[in-house]
Amino acid sequence: MFLIVLLHRFDVKFFSLSNHPLYKNLPKKITQLLNYFNASLDIIVICDVDLIVHYANTNFTKLTGYKTNEVLGKSYQVCGGDAITKILNKKIWEKLHQDKPFQMNCYNPKKSGEHYQIEQSVIPVTEENNKAIVTHLIFVGKDTTKQVNTLNRLIKSEKDLGEAQKIAQLGYYVFDIKNDDWTSSKELNSIFGISKDYQKNFSSWLKIVHPEFKDLMVNYFTNEVLTKKKKFDKEYKIINHKTGQEKWVHGLGKLIFDENQNPIEMFGTIQDITDRKCFQVKLQENEERLNDIIFSLGDWVWEIDENDKFTYSSSQVSKIIGITSEEIIGKAPFSSMLKDEAKRVSEIFSIIKANKAPIKDIINWHINKEGKKICLLTNGVPIIDKDGNLKGYRGVDKDITEIKRAQEELAQEERKYKTLIDTMNDGVLKTDNNDIILFVNNKLCEQLGYSEKELIGKKASDTFIYSDSEKKIIELKIKKRQKNISDTYELALKNKKGEKKWFLVSGSPSYDEEGNIDGSIGIHTDITERREIELELKASEKKFRELFEKSSDAILIIENGIFVDCNDSTSKMLGYESTREFLNTHPSNLSPQIQPDGINSYEKAETMMDLAFKKGSHRFEWIHTKKDGTNFTVEVFIVHNHKVLLRKHEYNGVHYDQILLKEDI
Repeated sequence: MFLIVLLHRFDVKFFSLSNHPLYKNLPKKITQLLNYFNASLDIIVICDVDLIVHYANTNFTKLTGYKTNEVLGKSYQVCGGDAITKILNKKIWEKLHQDKPFQMNCYNPKKSGEHYQIEQSVIPVTEENNKAIVTHLIFVGKDTTKQVNTLNRLIKSEKDLGEAQKIAQLGYYVFDIKNDDWTSSKELNSIFGISKDYQKNFSSWLKIVHPEFKDLMVNYFTNEVLTKKKKFDKEYKIINHKTGQEKWVHGLGKLIFDENQNPIEMFGTIQDITDRKCFQVKLQENEERLNDIIFSLGDWVWEIDENDKFTYSSSQVSKIIGITSEEIIGKAPFSSMLKDEAKRVSEIFSIIKANKAPIKDIINWHINKEGKKICLLTNGVPIIDKDGNLKGYRGVDKDITEIKRAQEELAQEERKYKTLIDTMNDGVLKTDNNDIILFVNNKLCEQLGYSEKELIGKKASDTFIYSDSEKKIIELKIKKRQKNISDTYELALKNKKGEKKWFLVSGSPSYDEEGNIDGSIGIHTDITERREIELELKASEKKFRELFEKSSDAILIIENGIFVDCNDSTSKMLGYESTREFLNTHPSNLSPQIQPDGINSYEKAETMMDLAFKKGSHRFEWIHTKKDGTNFTVEVFIVHNHKVLLRKHEYNGVHYDQILLKEDI
């Protein structure tokens, strides 16, 4: 607990110590406690009504960073912070004036400028002979900074589960065993019926536990959990602090140990299982009225004899199994089950029958008349004659097929989600609004060569952003996230070795429990190899283009049998001033109508290109026509990449133009 004693002048009813015999001295009833204050683990400060500090113990100086001589004789307003603001509230003073203690949570500053959370009570001290005059205030508090921070981390990390927890009536807690203090989620507060200001320690938890379970839970926690260091796993009853309603809960907890293997903390969940437990209790408490309840719910009521044969069946059996109540008489309960299921259930029933015990919540699968699997929840009570002999069972089967299917679908979805995370090939990074790394998955650590510990808490842009231009991109993306904008972009990062890595980032804003944007989350796909290939392709294309443009040979490109591009050498060779004059034409349009072998130029051009496509390349002679109508001979070479090369040669004094076609598929 954190203890501060503060004297403050509020109005005429609070007298000034400057006019009181106890000026510069503390009252005897306080000085008698100074030894306790000095030995206490709490923090204690005593001030007069002018807010002048008269006393501060060692724990106060340890927590706040102030030395004793820095606060004694000084105004407490310097270091009181939130506590001073709240205590000056008129309504609070009125309560204190009535000699009533007051509790509050405060956010006070340390000497370093940092702040700490304290949970404290304010106790007024009055004059010995006049209860109407308040001379001192005692603040009894506890540093709850660690617990608050722990709870905040849990809330933030489990935000996505909040809605599911609410539906499942599942809350979580963190119990600081060493300091006897626990924190809890909103849903757990709702289950317990407590406010966020409820004093939370082992004793206050026991106050919530049902009286019938108090001794059981103390013994269980002390002997089984703390002593034997087992996990906490117990169903027990509580009384809702707010409504007084009895509830069943299932508590789970895991211990955390110090270096000496002493338990120092336990965290876990508590689920409201009242509905399920109430159903079970009602089955036990209302056996005589069970038939009426089940009939009204549409469940199947039955009775079997000592030979496990049906002697009675309600009409609901036809809706569930698909046979009439008359047809099932004389048959065994396992007759509509598959062989393995019948063996499993019969073995369970044999044990129950041998002990003449009730049948409680046996889940069993049947095949109905249509061949579909039906899941039943079976409950029943033994029929005992006056001599104590077991004569059979009377019970009810509830069709829970849809519930089981829904549970299985939910389980499958959970397994899919877990598998997705476990096998994810992309990196995941979560940062706050200041670009501080809050979470990083193993894949991104692997991609960048860092460990998780090396990244958490670091600024992402200072850690692995490759250059200043990428930092500007990040700054822009942070602004977009704060405007609730998601997008996808490419980003260069550097790994731990300083090597450049390219990623495709799908970024979205992340939200806190109140729906406020608290940062960004990004899925990082490594595209380094793709980027390298793209750069190589661009370099290759650039080289080809340079050869294409600067070549003294004539080069043309054909697509779908049409000239679509060429270099300047081609224009010169064909006698055109501009490529626009002859591009987007068929080769036959730049040729005489008939080739020397008597074949039509269009037909022969199509044949030659087709041969090149099939063979991979083809070389032949061709007659082309220049712009001025002059025919000239060329040698044509076509290959699979759509480029045409014409090169002029002189053979025996005769000028020839050689054409090389390169065609892509």
